Formats: sequence, structure tokens, C-alpha cells
Amino acid sequence: MRNKIGHGDFIELNKIHEVYAQEFMDGYFDYDYSEYSSQNWILLHICCKLDEVLAQNIFMMLTDKPELEEIKRIC
Repeated sequence: MRNKIGHGDFIELNKIHEVYAQEFMDGYFDYDYSEYSSQNWILLHICCKLDEVLAQNIFMMLTDKPELEEIKRIC
């Protein structure tokens, strides 16, 4: 997504958004399109998921040093 935004390829970005929405959002949400467009709902969901993942990673880094070292070793 970052690459598509950086290169201004918004048609491809919209395709990626739709694939993401079908895979991770459909069936879980009742969208209110009077408040946000579908693109805004998709971006909001992505941002919330990234925030959640980042919080989990920071928590793991602060509480589970052996697991962090294992991840470093694998990568």
C-alpha cells in the first residue's frame, strides 16, 4: 500500500483496499456510509489493526525477553 501511495497509483491502491476489505472486514462490520466512505472505513480498520499489533509487540518486548530473542534469531 505504501508503495502504491508513494507512486500515485491510486487505482491499484483501491484494488488492494477492496481485497483487504473482502478478506478481513466483510461479515464483521455494519458500515455507516453517511459518516465515512468505504475507503475511509478500510483505512480506519488498517490503522486500528496496526496499532493493535504494535502494542502487542511492544508488550512482548517488555515482558518476554526469550521470545524476543527467538524472533531475532529467526529473522
